[in-house]
Amino acid sequence: LGICAMIYGSVRAVRENHSKKMIAFSSVAQVGYIYVGLGLCSTAGMAAALYQILAHAVTKSLLFISTGGLIQTAGHRKSLHDLRGMARRRPLAGIGFTVGALSMVGLPLLAGFITKITLGQAALELGIPRWEMISCLTAIAISSLLNAWYFIQATIQIWKSEEEDVQDENGPVAVHAVAPDRSFGFAVVSLCVMNVVLGCFAEPLVRLLQHSVALL
Repeated sequence: LGICAMIYGSVRAVRENHSKKMIAFSSVAQVGYIYVGLGLCSTAGMAAALYQILAHAVTKSLLFISTGGLIQTAGHRKSLHDLRGMARRRPLAGIGFTVGALSMVGLPLLAGFITKITLGQAALELGIPRWEMISCLTAIAISSLLNAWYFIQATIQIWKSEEEDVQDENGPVAVHAVAPDRSFGFAVVSLCVMNVVLGCFAEPLVRLLQHSVALL
């Protein structure tokens, strides 16, 4: 079930043009990572699942908040086509989306990378090449490639140049001036920092989770 969620959610996200629906289908895939960790029935697998819960909470919150800022700037239009160039008009939202997207792809030093590494290590701990190990590693690879496909495309869209973002299929995109929002800025910056902290200082946390699971 976990592997099915990883692949199905990623495939649906690739096909989705609605920005928030794309992120929501990505969540289906990310919850699949949690179930794969639980399905490995090992201390390392359980610890990887618990870490994924933390990483997903931080990263997906960052993506939804940042996307909301981009949508607000685009006059509440939600398709990825309508968000072209909006990161240039609201850079903090663009940076937040970019950090969240790269974390989902699995860029080193970000939380999403640690999830993929710990889950892969948990699968390898099963020992000989059993079907559980092979299917888990294959699903992680396929899901990661699909994540890169739709998140990198979306990131390129929101950072497109000024000349490319003024028209859509219905005419000019209405761009709204957005007043500075301290709460929005605090949320984006805090979640970006938390994402980097989870990615750079994951080893003590992963060890703590493994010791905690071993006590159960």
